[in-house]
Amino acid sequence: MNQFWTNTIWYILLGLLSAGLFIYSFVKSKRRLFDLAFLQAVIGSSYIAEILIKVLFDAYVYKPKIHSNAYIDDLVGNMFSQHLSLPSAALLIAVLQLRWYWFIVFSGIFSAIEVLFLYLNIYELRWWRVWYTGGVLLVYFFVIKYWRKILLSSYSRILHYCTVFLHMVGALFLLGAFFVPTGFVWFRLGIFPIDEKDMIVTYNLFVAVLISYMLVFRILKAGFIWNIIGVAVLYGVEYIMLKSGILLVKDGWFFIYTTVTNVSGFLLAAFADRFLWPEEIRGRYWLR
Repeated sequence: MNQFWTNTIWYILLGLLSAGLFIYSFVKSKRRLFDLAFLQAVIGSSYIAEILIKVLFDAYVYKPKIHSNAYIDDLVGNMFSQHLSLPSAALLIAVLQLRWYWFIVFSGIFSAIEVLFLYLNIYELRWWRVWYTGGVLLVYFFVIKYWRKILLSSYSRILHYCTVFLHMVGALFLLGAFFVPTGFVWFRLGIFPIDEKDMIVTYNLFVAVLISYMLVFRILKAGFIWNIIGVAVLYGVEYIMLKSGILLVKDGWFFIYTTVTNVSGFLLAAFADRFLWPEEIRGRYWLR
């Protein structure tokens, strides 16, 4: 209980700040479904950056004291910071098209939060420095603002499907954030000696291949029957992964996990493919 008040509560407050920023952005948005899909893409881009900075190069450590496993606990804390609060702030800047000095304001706020977390000893720096955060966020907010602006007027298929890919990364990350920390699912290839790190890398390789596979169906505008066949093929591949020990699933959860991942993946791809186009050229049908 003491750790809740010394550690966890601060991450919960950061989560509430994220929720407030998102709700305000959503209320102010004139293109709510577009921005909902775009937020997932922003989360996806943050997630990929964090795989490099946090997982592979071990830049910092979070200590929310939510999970008993220290490595998973670190990743849960990372989710509150990098995958919820920063994308929510970036969405607000992009939706309201705030001017450049707001980049400095939000960069300063999040740098101050980082300093506070260091002071409270609920966050630890390895090779990262606070001033890195301030500089990176200035670039981050600029990129997100103009990414959204260009996307709203661009007919580029390359930009569109890159954004759809990142949307799906963000969406499947949130699914993984439920199944993995709760112990229902685990991935293992044996690439790294640390089981948790090996799991994260293996899971992300799986997700990258899964999303690329699903995107082929969207790019080719596959019909309903082909989408059903695509889902069936995924079940087969995942069953082989289960039998080979790459995918470990708690008893009774294999079909629940694979169904949620596969079906929601195809539906999310369809949702993003429809609503991330400019309004005047959106597809007429859900699975078209």
